[in-house]
Amino acid sequence: MTRLRALLLASCLCATAQAQEIVFVAPTNHTEPIAYFGPGGLLESGILKDIGDRLAERLQRKARYLPVPSRRVSETLRKGEADLVCYVLPGWLEGEYRWSVPVLPNAEVVAARPEAPDIERLEDLQGRQVGTVIGYRYTHLLADPRQPLPFVRQDALNTRSNLDKLAAGRMG
Repeated sequence: MTRLRALLLASCLCATAQAQEIVFVAPTNHTEPIAYFGPGGLLESGILKDIGDRLAERLQRKARYLPVPSRRVSETLRKGEADLVCYVLPGWLEGEYRWSVPVLPNAEVVAARPEAPDIERLEDLQGRQVGTVIGYRYTHLLADPRQPLPFVRQDALNTRSNLDKLAAGRMG
């Protein structure tokens, strides 16, 4: 009976310790200065880590960051493997979530090479290759989300890879 009590106490202590933790999805497609990743995962700097640490502190919890490829962010949240994700727009993820008021603005700009034609409207991208992040949806850009995007997606793992492709002339 003593062994059973010890086991129950240990499981309660583990549950309490886990309840004191808040788990942030750290989408690995984010790049500097938003997030810095190294071989061991999210490094000790970056805007998302700073915000997450402050939020956890205010909630009197310990922050833990779970690096996740962009295409698995929705699944990770849906399965309850993490509590929240930052710097992601509702239209990017599949599923229904409770969204806070944005803390950081997201400009959603299109970068182009200097010799490329000017882009003033989404329609100006008709048929052109545009760097997108694998696993993210962009239907929120459209008046009718059921319509296809006017541009040709060129998926990359992160924004840095897209900018590298653009600089190398592999996108317009």
